[in-house]
Amino acid sequence: MASRNGSRKELIVDVEPEPGSTGHEGGQIFTRDTVSVESSLRYRATSSEVTEMDSPDGVEGFVEVETRDPIAIALEQCEKWVLGPYRLLLKMLGWTQLSKDGDTAVQKLARVALVMSWVLAILLTFITQILTCFRRDSFATTPMNSSGRQVICQKHIISSYILPDLLLLASYFFGLYLFSKGETEYLSNLADRAFVKGTQAKLNFNKKLIFTIFGFFLIALVWIVLSFCVRLMTSFALDLWNGNTTIYWNTTELSGAGKDTLLVISLGGFVFFDLVYVGAVINYAAQSEMNIYLLRAIRRMVVQKFYEDIDAGIKDILECRQYLRVLNGKTATAAALIMFNLASAGVLAIIGLNDISTGKAGQYFKDLATVASGLNVILWMGLVFFPFIQAARVSHAAQELKGAGVEIRARPLQYSKTPQIELDSFVGLTNAVKLRATMFGIPVYPWLVWFIITAFSFTTLILFQTGLYNFTPYL
Repeated sequence: MASRNGSRKELIVDVEPEPGSTGHEGGQIFTRDTVSVESSLRYRATSSEVTEMDSPDGVEGFVEVETRDPIAIALEQCEKWVLGPYRLLLKMLGWTQLSKDGDTAVQKLARVALVMSWVLAILLTFITQILTCFRRDSFATTPMNSSGRQVICQKHIISSYILPDLLLLASYFFGLYLFSKGETEYLSNLADRAFVKGTQAKLNFNKKLIFTIFGFFLIALVWIVLSFCVRLMTSFALDLWNGNTTIYWNTTELSGAGKDTLLVISLGGFVFFDLVYVGAVINYAAQSEMNIYLLRAIRRMVVQKFYEDIDAGIKDILECRQYLRVLNGKTATAAALIMFNLASAGVLAIIGLNDISTGKAGQYFKDLATVASGLNVILWMGLVFFPFIQAARVSHAAQELKGAGVEIRARPLQYSKTPQIELDSFVGLTNAVKLRATMFGIPVYPWLVWFIITAFSFTTLILFQTGLYNFTPYL
């Protein structure tokens, strides 16, 4: 019998069969009304909770075994291992509801103070980045004279500093807007549905989904650490910590303790930048992964006829369409704002790598600058392609689900008793509904991602071979 907390209570006993009986030799399941034994009993508990019960018909020593519902277990795993770390990341970014029912004035004030701290940290990093003329993805001109090294800032202040910084700030506010308007509840519903449907489809991939989401968080952590190391390498490559190095903004000079203080603030502030970057990207990647698992679970349930009524499968497919609309709408927009910044930084890193090899960018510690610039290309481009790859995987899983309609119509082994008109309706629905992932409003399919990667690789190879991109000393 199912209990309120999603568990089922059974009695499991091992009975010594009488000679000539045909009962199996292992554990048998009995109810309270049917158990009547008089000989010795061995009791075997196979669930997490075992309690004593009153013995029926004078039989002593019975135990009550409580078998928990797999769906309840799946929901607990989802809450503990996926939603818990996810909410922690969002709280660190301040992407939570600023006011909740039942909150005290102190709690509301703390949330507002956290958001204001983030905004101030981002703005302070903006200012110090401009004053120190320090970008992670390119190198300023650094001529050497008798008095020391001079860092001459670039003139393109609007395109190099102001516009990317404003886009980053807009991305942070957009994420704040999303999660203050109920995005957290949507995320919880999506995660619950993915775990429940995976359990119902008997795919046993809940642990795999947990490891995948944790893998995303681990990748984000490694990315932030590498990004910080690249910042340090860049600052040393530019010789910015040298007391004789002077930063010039037109007629303004910056040197000594003031320069070092601003550099420390700038280097620390870039950590806030990176958290916003990975927060937006991991948010999109994790939601994409949950949609992928949900689509695969529904496909299996359709093909294996786990649905008693095909209308239930249609309802789940339409529900998937709603989840994909949110993914392609607000979630993709937040990621797209970040990806534009990342792509521009990646292009500048590639240009900077070429300038270092040709000597156009001035004088530095060339080998260290080359390593830092090369890592920049890998970091920025890797974070740009990650959401595209996830979007392509979502579209692939959606196409597989749509193909399930044709599969059950062409070979209706499990649906032999289902009327053909219902199967035709299901095929028509799967063909008509738009299940796909989009980025920048453009549908993203696996073939498109492979085309972009191939075109990028061939273009780079042609630039190398023709000498237009001079990086031959390091090949």
